[in-house]
Amino acid sequence: MPKIAGTLLITEKNELVLHRRDNKPGIASPGKLSLFGGHMEGQESPREAAIRELQEEISLDVSQLSLEHVCDFSDANKDYFMFKTMVPTSDFEVYEGVGSEVYAIEEALARDDLADAARTTIIKLLEGEN
Repeated sequence: MPKIAGTLLITEKNELVLHRRDNKPGIASPGKLSLFGGHMEGQESPREAAIRELQEEISLDVSQLSLEHVCDFSDANKDYFMFKTMVPTSDFEVYEGVGSEVYAIEEALARDDLADAARTTIIKLLEGEN
């Protein structure tokens, strides 16, 4: 089963910076708001994969970010390993997808275009589950 590592970016104002996915056939959650992340490669640990994906997807200096584990879960098709990190700004370049969008947590959860894995991660974050 494919393994996915994702990271929820949180600003100092406790807002979420979410990734707007490309709207292309064949990709997971096309056109939806999601976390930054992707497939684990080779023998990567979930944390290593999450860091690599952030380096590939955003212009922030990832070495300055501190990832904290939020939760792990599975659906019928994938295993997910999710993290969170505080970011100093929401003003950065996004190299994949359509870009990024910033929402208060409640606003993000109310959106019908929030990807299922992102929704699950945000809910588990709020519940304090690890």
